[in-house]
Amino acid sequence: MIWAWSFIGGIVGTVFMDFTVGWLTKAGISSGLEGLLGRWVLGFSRGQFIIDGHQERLIPSTELEDRVAKVFHFLVGGGGVALGYPLVLAISPGLNIGNPFLGGFTYGVATLLVAWFIQYPPFHFGVCGFKAPAGSRPIAASVTMHVAYGLGLGLVLQITAL
Repeated sequence: MIWAWSFIGGIVGTVFMDFTVGWLTKAGISSGLEGLLGRWVLGFSRGQFIIDGHQERLIPSTELEDRVAKVFHFLVGGGGVALGYPLVLAISPGLNIGNPFLGGFTYGVATLLVAWFIQYPPFHFGVCGFKAPAGSRPIAASVTMHVAYGLGLGLVLQITAL
């Protein structure tokens, strides 16, 4: 059952993350990736896994790119990432800290590694986004977003453990 709750927790965490992105945008804090995720994912079908985010961000995203980005984000947040939590517990039972909220939250925050080492580099933003476009704040944005994701995942895991 942990698999189902982790998936649902990942969806809730992704919703929390999306609300956080809206809040960050209003506060003027940008990850630098806005409008690029869908374009990047659509490039996969053409064998293109790296895009020049500095140039591509100058071109407004299309409606299709925005929809693809949203679907991809929820598939990754709900499925690809959140389902990794029970897998980590199955492989390393010693990591089960006994508190579902804290475990889910910690795992959610640890997903920062995905953003920093897998997501930013293919956009030419470097590891952790250190080469992101001027004016963006990828560290502040990604930490805040992944804390929100961890809160959503941890909250669902805690509620379902009661």
